[in-house]
Amino acid sequence: MKYTHKFDPPFEHGGKTYEEMVFDFDSLDGTAMVNVEQEAKALGEGHLVAEFDKAYQYRLAAKAAGVSSDMILAMPLRDFNRITNRTRSFLIGLASLLQDKETEATEETVPPDEE
Repeated sequence: MKYTHKFDPPFEHGGKTYEEMVFDFDSLDGTAMVNVEQEAKALGEGHLVAEFDKAYQYRLAAKAAGVSSDMILAMPLRDFNRITNRTRSFLIGLASLLQDKETEATEETVPPDEE
């Protein structure tokens, strides 16, 4: 999933102005997810369920955009919420996809009822 976020008004950070930012969640791998989890734990931002944890979401969004997590935190609340909501949607979609595949695999291994 790729998400292009458009800032209105433009977002300024580190002497640069951003009119939009691309979040490429499909480019992430397992290492990115584990790194985000380790960063959050190291800072005492543990989470029970990543899909609903803002600290996890904004850190993963930063990885997807190739920017620092501090930059995501510095965004206006409206933009921050939209970006973390898109990240949550990605995570929920990923969880649903995995669950569907597990269900398919289970259904394939269960023998049909004998009558």
